Amino acid sequence: MVTTHQSAYLTGDHFRGGIPVAYLGLLGYVALTVLAIYRATSNKESNKTLTTIGFVLSAAGALYSGYLTYTALYVIHATCWWCISSAATMVLTTIVYAAMLQSDKAGEKGAGKLDVMVIGASTVAMVVALTTMITMRINSNEKIDGQSEFLIAQKQQEGELELVGPNAHILGNKEAPVTIVEFADLLCPTCQQNFPILEDLVKNSNGKIRLVFHHFPLFQLEGHKMAIPAAAVAEMAAEEGKFFPFIAEVYSKPNSEMQNNTTLLAIAKSLGMDVAKIEKRLTDSEDQAIKRVTDDINLAHAIKINGTPTLFVQAKGGKFEQVASSGLERKLNEEPYRSLILGGGTGN
Repeated sequence: MVTTHQSAYLTGDHFRGGIPVAYLGLLGYVALTVLAIYRATSNKESNKTLTTIGFVLSAAGALYSGYLTYTALYVIHATCWWCISSAATMVLTTIVYAAMLQSDKAGEKGAGKLDVMVIGASTVAMVVALTTMITMRINSNEKIDGQSEFLIAQKQQEGELELVGPNAHILGNKEAPVTIVEFADLLCPTCQQNFPILEDLVKNSNGKIRLVFHHFPLFQLEGHKMAIPAAAVAEMAAEEGKFFPFIAEVYSKPNSEMQNNTTLLAIAKSLGMDVAKIEKRLTDSEDQAIKRVTDDINLAHAIKINGTPTLFVQAKGGKFEQVASSGLERKLNEEPYRSLILGGGTGN
């Protein structure tokens, strides 16, 4: 989740591309290494300007890495080992540069050993940054194994499965020729980032794309304990024709605010729903809203979905194809989707 979060990018995002923070980290480590090598090989016993530059760079890096670590742990609720190792490396490097500043002021000749320490620390950090960049590249080109596509086709042929049923939650023109099916968790940060993009695709398609939403609450994960109650209240909102306004409001809130009923019920109240009734229904395991969430979970398990967001696309009369969220827009620019979106005709 960390590598797909907005904070992992200096510009752009996971879905539309951009410049990852790891690139900035790599650049910083290279700069610190070059400074240390120059100091270590220079005939000058003291170079206060270079030392000061190194101190400022490493201190800024330590602060920024600390911010990224805080974001990962307390906003995304995930562990970012690159952030932690980068912060530790930058703190150590800052301490070493501070020692070098003192050494330069005192006119001592032992700064060379400190330069070697900076070179070593920066080299290790560069390896970590490169590994992170490769990981992000792999994540941005998520691989689809096709198992879910096969199971969907098989179970549809046997009449055991329906991804777009009569009571499906559909955003957009119900007769649109291109269908996007999403399995999502209302407390999933990546789903949160993904939803406005899906909304825009539907809105700007002139009625040619529709979104079908299914719940797949990952309640067993840390930070997702409210995933099932959130999904259940969304189903209650659906009974009043407020399903998508409700989930849009949920996705507009920081994940940290969704860890208890307070914000959830406040959203429902803002949409004109009866909060007392919702609280009572949430205690009833036989409630129809909870049952519909369970049905979605069973559907996800039936086609071997194990994460969110999971997306499928279907052209009118065609089979469902699984697609990575980062490759959705590219897929829609391929045939047969492109012609259906740009051309005429609707219907499933």
